[in-house]
Amino acid sequence: MAKRMRSSDLNDILRVDWHLTNRCNFFCDYCHPQIKRALNDGALEPDYRLAAKAFDDTNRICDILMSGGEPFLFPNFVQLCALLAKRHHIRINTNLSQNKLIQQFAAVVPADSVREIVAALHIEERQRQNHTVEDFLENYRTLATANFPI
Repeated sequence: MAKRMRSSDLNDILRVDWHLTNRCNFFCDYCHPQIKRALNDGALEPDYRLAAKAFDDTNRICDILMSGGEPFLFPNFVQLCALLAKRHHIRINTNLSQNKLIQQFAAVVPADSVREIVAALHIEERQRQNHTVEDFLENYRTLATANFPI
C-alpha cells in the first residue's frame, strides 16, 4: 500500500524519469529517434529485481515515471511494478496494446501505488498493427474499473 505523506515529506521524494526500454511494437513516424534506431534492443535493460532493489537502496520514496518504447514490453514488467509498488509510486506512458499483461497488471499491482497511467492511442499505428480501438478501450476500462488513474 502506498505511504501517506505529510507535506513536509514532499521534498524527500525522489522523482525519476526512467526510459525503461527501447522495445516497442509500434513504429510511429513521430517517435523518438533513439527508439527508431534501436527497435526492440534490450541491451540496456537491467534485471527487474536489481532495478527494484536500486530504487529501494536510495532509502527514499521514489516517484518513478516509466516510458520507452512500450514499458509493458520490458521483461517481467508486471513483476517489476509489483516490487516497486511496495514502497514507491509509479507512473507509466503506454500504448495499451498488451492485453494480457494489462489484465495481469490490474490484478497484481495496487492501484493506490500508481499515480498516473498515460494511455496514448496512436490511431494510425494501431490500425496498421491490427490493434483495434475496441481493444484499447477494453484495456482502458480494465484499468479504470480497478481504480487506476488513467
